[in-house]
Amino acid sequence: MANDALCRIGHGFIPVELAERLRQNKPVACATTASLFSTLAGYPLDSLKSRLQASRAAVSVPQMAVTVMREEGIAGFFRGLWVPLFTISVVRATSFSIYNNTKELLHAHHWFDRPRILDVGVSGGAGGATAGALICFGSARRSRLSNLGEHLVDAVMKHSNL
Repeated sequence: MANDALCRIGHGFIPVELAERLRQNKPVACATTASLFSTLAGYPLDSLKSRLQASRAAVSVPQMAVTVMREEGIAGFFRGLWVPLFTISVVRATSFSIYNNTKELLHAHHWFDRPRILDVGVSGGAGGATAGALICFGSARRSRLSNLGEHLVDAVMKHSNL
């Protein structure tokens, strides 16, 4: 690849097309990256919490951490990470995109676009409310479809005498 097809970012180079796509989708790229890192950083504690909830013995957090480290090593703290890493990242990136696009839409129509605390608060609040409502609606739809699927499986099992 020729040097003119690369764009300098920090101390490295990436293809110009990729750099342009990242610029165009900056909110999504930033939200996804932040979500991936925050999920990765917080997962060991979430893993310990889940283990403590499933444990029948009275065990402290440090005791559980020592047990996991001794029996499974560092990988034990990250077992099962991939599913939440991707699902949570998609939800967070979608939520932030809705929030950001709502604010941009308001500002494009010159609604709440002045640099005053009231305008910033209202446009941010509208963006947050829109993102929350749409994400909750999507979660409710997934839940309803999941429940419908369970009922269908139960009905098939019942009628097939399995």
